[in-house]
Amino acid sequence: MNTTKKILIAVIIIICNFSSYAQREKLSKEELLKSQQRTIKEVTFIFEGVATKQEGYLTKKKEPFTCTTIQITKIFKGSPQIKLGTIKVITEGRPDDIISDGGDTKLYTGLTFIIMASIANPDILPNNTITTDNPQSLLITSDVIRIADTTNKRLYHKGTTPMATWYETKYNTLDDLYTFLKEKCSLTIQEETKK
Repeated sequence: MNTTKKILIAVIIIICNFSSYAQREKLSKEELLKSQQRTIKEVTFIFEGVATKQEGYLTKKKEPFTCTTIQITKIFKGSPQIKLGTIKVITEGRPDDIISDGGDTKLYTGLTFIIMASIANPDILPNNTITTDNPQSLLITSDVIRIADTTNKRLYHKGTTPMATWYETKYNTLDDLYTFLKEKCSLTIQEETKK
């Protein structure tokens, strides 16, 4: 692919992401809540986990994708089809790209996310030998909730940095987020890693 095509594709992705984000910003709190509830109802798998490894690859059609290995710590939706342990999560683009369906979130290794995904189409799966505890490969089809990295003192400021962000909805504590998921979205933790 020549440089002009790459630049054109990057510009289109940026415009689409900005447009999608701008449309969500225009929603009232009530409309945003309904949108989030609809997302949770429609998505097949919702789980919390830590991104442990990333690998970029090209499909047979030479499309760039990224395979991120996630260590699942909590399952909110999708048990028993998925279980605690590792799973492959596929996103469009290269590892450095923003997730096109996840707002402005990027899956950085070492960070914790709540991922909303569905089974990935076999045509976009990597042909590598990454093995995980779950045989499924999932595609992020909707949202990603990023949980703050409290170990990074440069970026995290206790009391001013929200613990989790789902688009413009910010949660000061993880308890606030879990309460929202339970009370407003009817989700409960189906499985959780024992500490």
